[in-house]
Amino acid sequence: MQPKYTEEDEKYMHSIYSACQTPEERADAIKVMCEHLDKPKNSITMKLVKMKIYIPNLRVSKVTKDKPQTKVQLVQTLEKESKLPEGELETVQKANKLEILTLINVVKNLQNEINKLKGKE
Repeated sequence: MQPKYTEEDEKYMHSIYSACQTPEERADAIKVMCEHLDKPKNSITMKLVKMKIYIPNLRVSKVTKDKPQTKVQLVQTLEKESKLPEGELETVQKANKLEILTLINVVKNLQNEINKLKGKE
């Protein structure tokens, strides 16, 4: 059985992809490789993964547009903002992420209001 990619193909892919610095450049490089090698995008991507040089795009939260956080991380943030000992709000992890984010924002807003009142005294 003939391999899908020759050594020359692999060298070409490695040289093109490893020269890319940004996610946009990597996406463009994959498009160029698809055209040059006449292979589908999924095939090129999988080959880059097998070659251990593929860099996935960073995931972004649909809600906050930031890097997604786990519930554990969100609860730790809530504990920190509330000035509570670590592990004190462990059961809050059962809530969904949006509810935990709402709690964090409420605590931050209350803290800001308290700080404003302290400043007026």
